[in-house]
Amino acid sequence: MLADLIDRLRTPFNVNRLAQVAALAALQDETHLNMGLEATIRERERVTEALKAMHLTVVPSQANFLFFRTDQASDTLHKALLTHGVIVKPWLEASYTHWVRVSIGSRDQNDQFLAALATAMPH
Repeated sequence: MLADLIDRLRTPFNVNRLAQVAALAALQDETHLNMGLEATIRERERVTEALKAMHLTVVPSQANFLFFRTDQASDTLHKALLTHGVIVKPWLEASYTHWVRVSIGSRDQNDQFLAALATAMPH
């Protein structure tokens, strides 16, 4: 019962103790950090261009995610992408119900997102 209550408070992408120790070790490896940063920047630029090629509005980003506008409601797109194994954050606040946030992942993960998006968007 207590575990159930704690699970309700847990964030969707919870990190266990072992992952936290690994993250601290990775943060101390400057070469690893720089490789990850360069890969994220490269992928962020590639995904931005792909979204623009789909005629979507993309907010300029310096982070590890993109915020973009679609023609369909963000919650509808979110559900459609879930059927392809892709998780995005639909924005539900007034005036932003057609905006979605997507994290930048590996090239393969980003390709999966782009393919799922192309399938989920009305033509």
